[in-house]
Amino acid sequence: IILAGLNEPVWPNYPQADAFLPRRFRKELGLPAPEARLGLAAHDFAQLACAPDVTMLYSGRRDDAPAVASRWILRLKTLSEGALGQQEAVEALAPQPARDLKLWAKALTRDRQTIDAGKSEPKPTPPLSARPKQLSVTRIDTLQRDPYAIYAGNILKLKKLDALNAELDARPRGTAIHKALEDFDTAPTSEQTAHALHARILHELRAAGEPEHLILANRAAYAKTAQEYFAWWTERQQDLKNAWPEIRGAITFTVEGEPFKLSGTADRIEQHGDGTYSIIDFKTGKGKTRKQIEAGFEQQLPFLSLIARDGEMQDANGTIIPQAPSRAFGYVSVRFRFEASPITKSAEDADDLTDNAKEMLVKLITEYRAPDVIYRSVPRIKLKSQYAGDYDHLARRLEWAGEASDGDD
Repeated sequence: IILAGLNEPVWPNYPQADAFLPRRFRKELGLPAPEARLGLAAHDFAQLACAPDVTMLYSGRRDDAPAVASRWILRLKTLSEGALGQQEAVEALAPQPARDLKLWAKALTRDRQTIDAGKSEPKPTPPLSARPKQLSVTRIDTLQRDPYAIYAGNILKLKKLDALNAELDARPRGTAIHKALEDFDTAPTSEQTAHALHARILHELRAAGEPEHLILANRAAYAKTAQEYFAWWTERQQDLKNAWPEIRGAITFTVEGEPFKLSGTADRIEQHGDGTYSIIDFKTGKGKTRKQIEAGFEQQLPFLSLIARDGEMQDANGTIIPQAPSRAFGYVSVRFRFEASPITKSAEDADDLTDNAKEMLVKLITEYRAPDVIYRSVPRIKLKSQYAGDYDHLARRLEWAGEASDGDD
């Protein structure tokens, strides 16, 4: 058993002030005093500390200031010294030599060699047999920006674990919004109202773990966005022959004599009267610009247009939709703010960008079929995301790229 965090006020935690129920009211209502939790914590500690093999950990410093050991640690030391004597108590409470964490920590800092920043960059060249033969449209963009992430994620199969008890970030929040829009699009006609969409957004955010106080604080902004989206959606419906939300597809190429499969999911595909498509991607942030698409680093929509034209797309029921060119694709930013318009749209002509995407894809996959190609970590620093990549720490970017640390080791 390892008992960690034995510092005041970590374990035990101090009773929190209650602005709604003073002590007198708690007593009248029959509720326990705030200090009762200290007793429960002491009980937990006593039960665990009586295990046959226990390691207890506490910090000498916390939040860049001297830390105080838990009252239970101090009490245990006092009782041991009274029963055994000071020196004997120190020996009795000390860890076994082979398991002394302090010695382990010292060993990590002993005889450390100076890192040569010019030579420590990882330069993996995986065997051809291990390189991916299938990627999604979003992972192709990752291959462009951060090949090392493809090496770590798709070849080594390493996945970053979510932090425990972390606040909801952009990804699960965006997934919740996408789910609400998809359910709204496939709901019965009687449930396709701005009010129903607002209710779906709140439901999905709660299911994703959004704190209730944030939902209540932003409730009016969600309602305004739902109204704006419903107005946009109603206008779009008038000129459409068909529309499919969350539609999946794939296309297979032959590159260097080997098959390569490109797959992807479109947030929404609309079919016009002439049979052509418009492909829409929903964003809870900003959409991508035509300049980014033409530069070849934001190819999600051109790739989806390519799949719809030359590959195979299936709706939620498994029905294959007809192959057809796309007249346009674009982004719809769904942003929950009190701004002039929380819904912003952008659209681009699709023909040339689709052809360019196919040519770029074949060239890129051919390049990464070369035996000596290196899966570098963010080779073009100007394309690095403002957020830390999932594999930046594994690539040791702080050692060789000279990037500022956020303090998280």
